[in-house]
Amino acid sequence: FFTYFKASTAQDLSAGINYCAKYTQTSAATSEAKDWTATIEWIAMPTATHDDVEAAIKTTTFADLFDSETCKYDKSGAGADGVCPTAGFTSVNTGGYGCECLKVKPGKEALAGTLEKRRYAGYLGCTTEFRKWEGITYDSKNKKIYTALSAVQYGMEDNATYVDKKKGTPIYYDVGGRNHLKMKANKCGCVMEMEVDENFLATKAKMLVCGVVNVDPATKDVDSCVITG
Repeated sequence: FFTYFKASTAQDLSAGINYCAKYTQTSAATSEAKDWTATIEWIAMPTATHDDVEAAIKTTTFADLFDSETCKYDKSGAGADGVCPTAGFTSVNTGGYGCECLKVKPGKEALAGTLEKRRYAGYLGCTTEFRKWEGITYDSKNKKIYTALSAVQYGMEDNATYVDKKKGTPIYYDVGGRNHLKMKANKCGCVMEMEVDENFLATKAKMLVCGVVNVDPATKDVDSCVITG
């Protein structure tokens, strides 16, 4: 997931606010990854200060931050909507944990938003489905951000279901999540371009270029992606 931090005081990173990005897909659902486009909005996250984190990090547990309960869904995959049994809980699907129903404990919002940042981003409705997000760079002349996604899979697809290779059980990557990303898988990855406004905030995104899966029977077992052209 994508975040930025705005310090309360310039050049002092001990206090401020984290923001997480919500991507709204503007390209057609299940389109090729190379055709993916989206707009971006930023949601403020409760953010603990440096001193608050220092005081809490050694003793605070997940159970100190959230109440949790099991999502309700049909494990066959049919109607797997990730409903929470109890009012007041919010379903998330982040970081490989599958569907979780969470409710932040009163007074713990800032610590939860800092120590469990990815879960809390999903809790707030930000996009947490990106996979294998690698480096990032900024072109100050053209006001563009470029970043690599070395694979487009799983949560980036539309309601993808895979089988856990160790357990042999299905994994539902979008159950209980927001399912903001809906594109076809591309294991060869893409480079994303994001437009930046006068406040240095990303506002729009698209895939600039994507890898091509090698389908040549003679070479695909050696090179799964086409490395030329």
